[in-house]
Amino acid sequence: MTWWTITLCELKILVTQKPKLIFSMFVIPLCYLLLFGTLFSKNSVDQIPLVICDESQTYFSSKLIDGFENTERFSVVQYVNSPQEMQRYLYEKKAMVGIGIPKNFAHDIKNGRSSQIVVQINGTNLMVTNTAITAAQDVFDVFAQQTAVNLLRNQSGIKNIETKIVPVQMKTRILYNPTLDYKLFFLFGLLMTSFQMTMFIPTTASVFMEYKAKQYTHYAASQVIIGKIMPFMLAASLAFIMHLTIAVFVFDLPYKGDLRQVFLLGLGFIFAMTTLASVIASFIKDFFFFYRLALAGVIPVFMISGYTWPSSAMPWIIQKTAFFIPYTHIASPLRSFMMAGFSPVGYKDIFILYMYGCVMLMWSIYRYKKFCQTEINIVHTSVAVGE
Repeated sequence: MTWWTITLCELKILVTQKPKLIFSMFVIPLCYLLLFGTLFSKNSVDQIPLVICDESQTYFSSKLIDGFENTERFSVVQYVNSPQEMQRYLYEKKAMVGIGIPKNFAHDIKNGRSSQIVVQINGTNLMVTNTAITAAQDVFDVFAQQTAVNLLRNQSGIKNIETKIVPVQMKTRILYNPTLDYKLFFLFGLLMTSFQMTMFIPTTASVFMEYKAKQYTHYAASQVIIGKIMPFMLAASLAFIMHLTIAVFVFDLPYKGDLRQVFLLGLGFIFAMTTLASVIASFIKDFFFFYRLALAGVIPVFMISGYTWPSSAMPWIIQKTAFFIPYTHIASPLRSFMMAGFSPVGYKDIFILYMYGCVMLMWSIYRYKKFCQTEINIVHTSVAVGE
């Protein structure tokens, strides 16, 4: 029996007796896509609740407040009369940011002294905190520059004084994600997280059942292993194409890469994960224990892959561990291919995934061949004892 015959037999079994194993590859990642695509539909963090305590009540303080009112990053929920009231709003989480303008704010500005304003931020949510700091700094920079220009213009009467006060200005140009869209940042990684588990666990289960049922032990080990994993590779390839198509055309995610590169990357990941599953299946004694362990490993794998927190900022041992996890070599490169049209290490990761798959495939074949030989020896021993 060839690997192709075994593949057809396994496909028939999966479709007629265990359709959930294949069905999950298409449905669960799609549910992730729908959930997180809707969750990140606003694209970025804005309308951060803001409370303002203006003890100055002057022209200068009102101009500063206008800056916060005119940005989409903040939404003023309340004006209070004392720092204590502002603290209460922050404590009760009615506001995430508080701006306290002191009484001597305008007086210090008019007399050429620097006036200090305290911005208090509820730091329990890191994304809100980072956004609030950046947005508040932008408002203060604009206000400070405009105020300085107006004061000096009134005092000196010099025209075009702006270029003398600020001779160099920074102009930021963010490539590939100019709006800092969280959907673009997270969705590809979350999609691949769900996809890897719906491919990895069913493949492991299928190969594990062969070790229990011993259905193909009298055939060549290479034919059996390839035949067992091939149905999942085929189904996963279709699911991969389907999910990315929905992500691009339904959730408006960017697609700037070469179709061949993306497909090579996805197929390499599928090859690596299915062969890894076949190796792990040879070591499993209790499948339900493995199932719980695999689910528990989802978050650690996601975190150490470098998809969110950069690998260069991780301890050396974590970086080396992440290198041997296939997810590390698809999540970030896929995002780069889709958003930027290229990845500086894309072909390297593609090569690693295929080499990884080849090593795992050979190891899996070796493990199954050793298992079959053990079973033959047991049968021969039993026959000899019987005689």
